[in-house]
Amino acid sequence: MGYNIAGLVIKGTPTQETLEAILGDKYVFEKEIDFEEASSSQRPKERLDVLQTGSGVFLLFDLMDGIHPPPTDLEIIHFIISDVSDTYYLDKYEQGELVSHMVISEGEIAEASGEAIFDPEDALEDFVFHQAAQYLELSEGENIWDATFIRNRYLGES
Repeated sequence: MGYNIAGLVIKGTPTQETLEAILGDKYVFEKEIDFEEASSSQRPKERLDVLQTGSGVFLLFDLMDGIHPPPTDLEIIHFIISDVSDTYYLDKYEQGELVSHMVISEGEIAEASGEAIFDPEDALEDFVFHQAAQYLELSEGENIWDATFIRNRYLGES
């Protein structure tokens, strides 16, 4: 069936306060989970799954959760992968500015602006997972599929 997820890939080490500003809500730890549960389209509502290293962050959340990128020196990729609707969304922010935007729907580029960072002929999930591995600086033999994610619950204090 494929993926039906949204998320962020962040190069750098934002504080929890910065992440909460980007996400527009506060969150608290719930439990540890694996990638399969984090990327499941059957995920519980109001949950945020986080994989963080000393060099980057990979966040997965519900398709309907929006973001509010604040002015920051972090490099941020925001993505939506909806294999169910055959719709894919990709934004990249650098220094708080949108530098790339692309929406692909039913195999066609519906919107595009800024620099091209993704080849629409490729699978967006492959691009996202590759960027996550680079930003997280995973070492040889490490990958996101075997990593432990931290599941958090939004507090609804936006």
